[in-house]
Amino acid sequence: MELADSLYFSNPDSSYSVSIEFEKCARKSNNLPLIARSNVSLGRYLLLKSDLEEANIKLNNASKIYTDLNDWSGIGTVLKLKSNLQSRIGNENESTKLLDEALTMFRKGNNTKGIINSLLNLSIRYFKSKEFDKAEATLKEIEDNFSSLSKTDRYFFHQNKGIFLLETNRLDEAIRELNQAHALAMEDKMIDSEATILVYIGKYYRLKKVFGESKTQLERSISIAKENLLDHELSETYEELILLHKDMGNFEEAYNTLVLQTELKNKLLNIEKINTISRLEKKLALSEKEKEIEREKLNSQKAREQNQLLTYALIAMAIFCIFIIYLFIKSRSLKNEISIQNKDLERQNHIIEEKSKRITDSIQYAKRIQQSLLPTEVYIHKSIKRLKKK
Repeated sequence: MELADSLYFSNPDSSYSVSIEFEKCARKSNNLPLIARSNVSLGRYLLLKSDLEEANIKLNNASKIYTDLNDWSGIGTVLKLKSNLQSRIGNENESTKLLDEALTMFRKGNNTKGIINSLLNLSIRYFKSKEFDKAEATLKEIEDNFSSLSKTDRYFFHQNKGIFLLETNRLDEAIRELNQAHALAMEDKMIDSEATILVYIGKYYRLKKVFGESKTQLERSISIAKENLLDHELSETYEELILLHKDMGNFEEAYNTLVLQTELKNKLLNIEKINTISRLEKKLALSEKEKEIEREKLNSQKAREQNQLLTYALIAMAIFCIFIIYLFIKSRSLKNEISIQNKDLERQNHIIEEKSKRITDSIQYAKRIQQSLLPTEVYIHKSIKRLKKK
């Protein structure tokens, strides 16, 4: 961002390109302070190019982030640029109000550079509203802190003081300040600032009735503005050139310049219309994109549900397989136990049979012994008969 800032005044387009790349990197890392800072830089460039709609979007993005972060200096920076935006569309009261709020934020954040910059912008607002006492007091506060001013801020101090002196008809003092501002703009290659300061130098020469020099300065401003597509600065130059032609009595030239200025203002208004249409188209595209995202979400949800069903089915199959394996193992275990039990029964039956056989054999043996000892039935009958005879 330091590179983008350093390029802004001398090469705004390069500054814009750097800011875009910086924003991409900041978004990839989700670094909110850097995203906000890049949006401020982009908004500042878009404001310079009179793309007010897009500038406002970028500044609103930055404002939201700075507000969430309680970054007072960041909020002040956004408010200051929004003040410039309001001034561009002729809403000077709102512009001054926003600048006052920006100054409050910078004071709250102890941001000396921001305070000075806000005071510089406020001094311009006071010129336009003819509040010269306030303008002088503001410039005095800045001058008291002159040693702390950056080179850019020194340019704006000399520019604003020169404008103040022009407005209060102190022309000789004014040209000294304006020349110092012009030298600083040339030294730092501040293109838009050079175009602006040449307008006020042209005004100085017009008020001094040195019309030829006044026209030369204004033509230089027009050339710079056209070359760098600075429509706002070009419109301001036409405004002063119209006054110059009137003072010179060149009413036809004044009219022709007025036509050019009117066409330019219409162009700027058309830009606003185009920006509005573009914004609506973006909203429509965003709506379609949101629908597409919603469809993708639904498809993703269906896919998740299908995946869940498939997962549940696989889990059920796994459980079923485990159950079958368990039954198989259990069945084999039971078969083994039954086999073992059958073998035990067979062994016990065999033992019983052996014992039964032994008992039977013993009985038979005893019976034989008994039979051998007892008299036979014939003998008994004979014995009975002998006894009866006796």
